[in-house]
Order: sequence, then C-alpha cells, then structure tokens
Amino acid sequence: MRTSHDIVKGIAVFQPEDGNWLKLDALFRELWETGEEEKFTVDLLHVLERFPEEDGAGVFESIVHGLEHFKTYEVELLESLNRQPSEVGLRMLRRIKNSGAKTVGGIDIRKVVTDLLSNERLTPALRQDLMEIIG
Repeated sequence: MRTSHDIVKGIAVFQPEDGNWLKLDALFRELWETGEEEKFTVDLLHVLERFPEEDGAGVFESIVHGLEHFKTYEVELLESLNRQPSEVGLRMLRRIKNSGAKTVGGIDIRKVVTDLLSNERLTPALRQDLMEIIG
C-alpha cells in the first residue's frame, strides 16, 4: 500500500487523458482508504484550482463530499477561491449558503461574494455561477 503522501503526489500531477478522469477517481479512493485525507485539504482544493471550469466528469464530487466532513475546510475553501475561483469551489460555497449559513470560514457570505466578484481570475462563466449564488 502506498503512503498518503505518494498518493497525493499522483493527484498533484494528474492530467485527464482524452477526457478520462477515472485514474483521478481511483487516486481519490486510494487516499480515502488511508484515513489521512484531512491532512491534504489544500492539496485537494488545488485540483479544483488547476481545472477551474471543470467538474472532472463528476469525479470532483469526491472532493466535495470528502471535504464537507472536515472541520476546517471552509477557511481553506475561501483561500482556494481567492487564489483561483473554480466551478466546484463555487458549488461548495453555494451548498454552504443553501444550508442556511450566513458566514463561511467566519466571514459573511455576502462579503465573500463581493470580494470574489473583484477577483481578476474570475472568468465570465464563473462570474455567472457566482451571480447564481447571490440570486
């Protein structure tokens, strides 16, 4: 069995082949089996940042469901969205808002949205996603 660090190295260099994300899905499953995935919250969010307008053909849902179980993921999610807004990161923000929360990572969600709207890396498609969160 590989170490969690070796698995995360594989995740960090993963590139889909011909639109196939199954190898990444296998890496996520392997990481979850170690029970150490919470140590790698930032590394998992980096995947979303590397592919900001992708959902990994559904594979990124593993990240969403995995991270939502971690106690500190909201702060890291905000840092990730500030570095590089992503479709799936914004989906996670929407899920937090839809749960009735008024804050995320201790910050008012409205301020988070306002700050993200001025992020230079926010693409037109991601801006539309963000506007739906306000909606």
